[in-house]
Amino acid sequence: MAKKKQTRAVAVQRDNSASAKAMADKQVANELSSQYGIVVAKTGEMLREAVKFGTMLIEWGCFLGESRGGDGGGADSGLKGWLAKHCPEINYNTAMGYKHLAEKTAKMVGGGNMAIAALQGKGEVATPDGEVVDVEAKVIEEVDEIFAKADSRRKLEQMYFEFSAGKGRAGRPKGTNRLRQGYGGQEAAPLTKVESARRLWADLVYQVVKHRAGLYSAAKLLPREDADKSYGELKALCDALKARLDEEKM
Repeated sequence: MAKKKQTRAVAVQRDNSASAKAMADKQVANELSSQYGIVVAKTGEMLREAVKFGTMLIEWGCFLGESRGGDGGGADSGLKGWLAKHCPEINYNTAMGYKHLAEKTAKMVGGGNMAIAALQGKGEVATPDGEVVDVEAKVIEEVDEIFAKADSRRKLEQMYFEFSAGKGRAGRPKGTNRLRQGYGGQEAAPLTKVESARRLWADLVYQVVKHRAGLYSAAKLLPREDADKSYGELKALCDALKARLDEEKM
């Protein structure tokens, strides 16, 4: 079997200077426009290319919200405004359809940054702390199995429906838990405690970054009692992370 070519994820530099932003805008606009052209032109592999395009939108949308003051996606801000300015040939509603499809597909292979990387054909991914790690082989295999079975958007949507219906429910039909079992019916190897911890935190951080703008706004509207409870929970998590970092210093 030919060895899959692995590509290295290119980190987006967090340089907030005007020139750096302009360069990032141009680079990502070119990449998105190029991928959009592939999606439109492809036939046999269109579904996989469409999902890849959707994951690119997920990544860039998160970066826009994080790096530019939490622009949340109004008419002239966030991903919608950015696409209108830099990629006017991309139909926004069509792009959002691909983005939602990518979100569903990513959930079926565990979610988080590793799933997003695998769906783009990347062999490496940066963790929230900046470490570059290999995408797990089984995640890549699960992605390949999905697209081997789903040769249409309808089939992919059906697979997601079955995944959602069976996920985490007692008495679910055999084979419906797609996080623990491959699409070929073979039981996946159980995750180690370290792998489970990394996935859990990577997914949490991804969701926080994804909804950062909304969380900032919502925090200002929370009743005091809810704000106090949320602060306590988040502080306890931060304290646990700090304790782990302090262990490394000893």
